Amino acid sequence: MHSDKTTLYRFSRDEKSKRQRSLLQPELKKLQAMLVRLFPAGVPGVETAPMSADAAAAVEDALMLSVDEAARRNLAQKLAARPLASPHLVSIELLRDLRGMPELKAHVATIDYVIGVLTAGDAYRPNLNLQLERSDADAAELRQFLMHYSGGNSGGLNDTMRGTRKLPSLKRRGSSGVGDEQDAAAIADAAAAVTIVADSARKAPSTGAAAALDDDSTEKTSDAEERLLTDALKQSLKRWSFDVFEFAKQTDGRPLYFMGLALFHSYGLIERFNIPEDKLRNFLRAVEDGYRPNLYHNHVHAADVTQSVNFFLATAGLGDLLSPLEIMALLLAALTHDLDHVGFNNAFLINTNDPLALLHNDRSVLENHHIHQTFVLLRRPESNFLCNLARAQYKELRDLVIDLILATDFSRHFALLGQFKAKHAAQNGIDLENKEEKLLLLGIALKCADVGHTAKTHELHLAWTQRITGEFFLQGDEEKRRNLPVSPFMDRDTTVIAKSQTGFIEFLVLPLYELWAQQFEPVQECLALVKQNLAHWQKEAAAADAAAATDKKAVTRRRKKRVGSAAGSTVTSEDKRSGERSGGAPTNAAVAAVHAAAAAAAAAESGSDPAPTSSDSGKTLAESGKATKKSRSNKSKSSTGAAE
Repeated sequence: MHSDKTTLYRFSRDEKSKRQRSLLQPELKKLQAMLVRLFPAGVPGVETAPMSADAAAAVEDALMLSVDEAARRNLAQKLAARPLASPHLVSIELLRDLRGMPELKAHVATIDYVIGVLTAGDAYRPNLNLQLERSDADAAELRQFLMHYSGGNSGGLNDTMRGTRKLPSLKRRGSSGVGDEQDAAAIADAAAAVTIVADSARKAPSTGAAAALDDDSTEKTSDAEERLLTDALKQSLKRWSFDVFEFAKQTDGRPLYFMGLALFHSYGLIERFNIPEDKLRNFLRAVEDGYRPNLYHNHVHAADVTQSVNFFLATAGLGDLLSPLEIMALLLAALTHDLDHVGFNNAFLINTNDPLALLHNDRSVLENHHIHQTFVLLRRPESNFLCNLARAQYKELRDLVIDLILATDFSRHFALLGQFKAKHAAQNGIDLENKEEKLLLLGIALKCADVGHTAKTHELHLAWTQRITGEFFLQGDEEKRRNLPVSPFMDRDTTVIAKSQTGFIEFLVLPLYELWAQQFEPVQECLALVKQNLAHWQKEAAAADAAAATDKKAVTRRRKKRVGSAAGSTVTSEDKRSGERSGGAPTNAAVAAVHAAAAAAAAAESGSDPAPTSSDSGKTLAESGKATKKSRSNKSKSSTGAAE
């Protein structure tokens, strides 16, 4: 709990309950009787008894202040009497004392939650139960979605999916989809894909980013590089409005390669660290080729994240706080943060016992894989552009890159955000001389860049939203194929994109950018766009709710009308036969026929409901995604990005 500089125990008259007022009434009567005895003729300078309502309220406030002061003295005495203890334990004990104060009765649930978090060691885990108390019918799915990002249990999803059946792994690069290998063979394949081979002999086809170098790896600066790597490009990379899709077209599908070269030149890193340019080019080509043709997690996304990082460095002022080695580490992490992404998230890989999950012990599976692939490339002589770094420099850079890429794991999102918020709120702010605190600053920068499409212009944001939603739906399709529970917001038949985007931006992105904008003033431009995009999705979600409510009412009216029509016709025909026997009263058979007709009508009506708009959109996304993937796989490496 946090208090301002006045007092933790501030109370206003509006916050006092009727019960508290009733407890003070006897004291007020005693005080009034005492005043009458002392001043039979009336209190000098004060209206004669009985007291007016304002005077009684003033006395009541004075008594409440005395209670407040007594409570503070009591807590201060308890704190002084305690032996020296850790701040963590002292905080827990103070919270327990606060819990027993009648004035804080309304906040007992919150205090209990904070005590529970502190005793469990999850100091930065959000209280989703309190945040999501809303009438929204999608609150349960949103909570499950956010639980994944907070690193918590996703409502039993893991328990349901884990170990339910022996599942094949995802096939590696060059394959058509999900393989049918047994676990042992798949694990061996995964291990082979990430093992550094000393000689140049490799099995065909090659897999992973480590095998992405081709015969052009020693190519010198081409005419295209001379044409593209201009001062105008370097200046445009500093603007937040940079269009990475247009840049991908200009570079013939090689945005990551040219962006990497441009930024290494811009910051003078090649000269500063004596980087061999041919090795840097080989590395950048291999990284770009190492990204799979996913709808979202591809080389264009990596280029977009790298450009966003450059905005923070060059325009927002982050670069002024960093050393050249730290700048290079941040750029390297941005370039490779999703290297060889498989198109499915960590939860899917863990719950299906994928070889990558087994290899990395279910901990930040994809992030560890991206890191491994990066340093596999840097171990190869032809692409090790860091070969001239001193041992200490290489160790520092490697540590930074590892920590930064791990920070992009969204299961760590709330923990990192909470730590950064605590540092930002501290009186001294972030200590740039402290290695851990500077690392936290860099990690938040990369996280902001990773979700930066939500802070881009609306057109760019919609383009990225289409891609990420399509990739999510493909995972949902695979989960259905395996008879597994579909992850939140990944079911193309039920997901309303506006609601999924509203939840993601409102609970994950907006708090992040609000804090980042407080740190760097130029980020206010980004924050304004986040709010604009959120407002768009909130409006779309409200429209979807209104349309659904209207459709539901229409369906109900049609159902009632159909049931009534069926019931009337059935009773009429039956009545002709039963009237001869019982004077016109319908028989049990007639009543049963009415219920049967009603049930049939209801079933027919529910089966004829139109599919949600998001479903149609999802199918289009999936079809376009499959077409994109097929197109990308049939093109040469030099035109990989053009299909995007």
